[in-house]
Amino acid sequence: MDSICSPEMPRRAFLAAIAAGLLTAPLVVEAQPAVTVWRIGYLDPFALTFGTPQTLKRALGERGWVEKRDYVFEGRWADREPERLREFAAELVRLKVNVIVARGIEAAVAASRATRDIPIVFVDVADPVGSGLVGSLARPGANVTGLASVAGETAAKQLGFLHETLPRISLVDVLWVGMTQPDAAVNKDIEETGRRLGIALRSILVTDQGGLQRALSALSQGPPGAALVYADELESGYFQTLGRFAGERRLPIASNAVALTWFGGLMSYSRSLAEEWERAAEYVLRIRKGERPVDLPVQQPTKFELVINLKTAKALGLTIPPSLLQRADQVIE
Repeated sequence: MDSICSPEMPRRAFLAAIAAGLLTAPLVVEAQPAVTVWRIGYLDPFALTFGTPQTLKRALGERGWVEKRDYVFEGRWADREPERLREFAAELVRLKVNVIVARGIEAAVAASRATRDIPIVFVDVADPVGSGLVGSLARPGANVTGLASVAGETAAKQLGFLHETLPRISLVDVLWVGMTQPDAAVNKDIEETGRRLGIALRSILVTDQGGLQRALSALSQGPPGAALVYADELESGYFQTLGRFAGERRLPIASNAVALTWFGGLMSYSRSLAEEWERAAEYVLRIRKGERPVDLPVQQPTKFELVINLKTAKALGLTIPPSLLQRADQVIE
């Protein structure tokens, strides 16, 4: 076979072949771009104690994403210091992350104020429209979208489940764990349910471990009733203390925290956290593929889980109605 530079090939044809090669080479490179590693920023108002990042990473892994190969994770936890959220949000912007996953309204607002360009996916925000975070659920606007929670509805159902189990109950103490004031939307729904069921409510704020001990002391002064604990899932340090107190005082506790039920609470009812992080991971991947937050509607929970601790019920001398047991997603025996 003759080589391309053989004397038989006309010089003009040889130059044309070289030119054609130079023109087509960049097209081949452009059609097959190098895969870039994405930088995922994570902003959380709490301390790293409950494994939320692992839940998100697991959801990404189930969709084929491998850490350090397909993405790097830049996590920042403010440990209940709001000013650090602003600092961390600005830091993630300086790191030029490709997306920010923000947990809770404070983190989401801090991220949205820090950037109008980097996509933001929020989770666990009770009222994203009312808070001004997004324009509407269907069309969030700007660079922000995510997963809204429905805390008020679930808390009201927790009170209803207590009433089903204790139909004669007339007073329920509501412990707002880790809050300086009751959540307005949640409190409204609970109060409306309490009035409908003829249950008086007493709010007790628990901002720290000292506040928890004062709350338990206050509960010890009155006759045993029931309690509704509205707490952030990350407040796991309180759960063992609350569970032990419930056993000693024979106090039925309903909560939005599944972990508290494992530590001796009577029952919990809350949105599925696994579903929440799976959806967040899905939005991150869709944004990676080129979709814009403005075109991704804010989603609301579709899956809720009722967990009943039957062992606690027996220790308290309570009989869980069969209709309630049938609705339970999980029964601890």
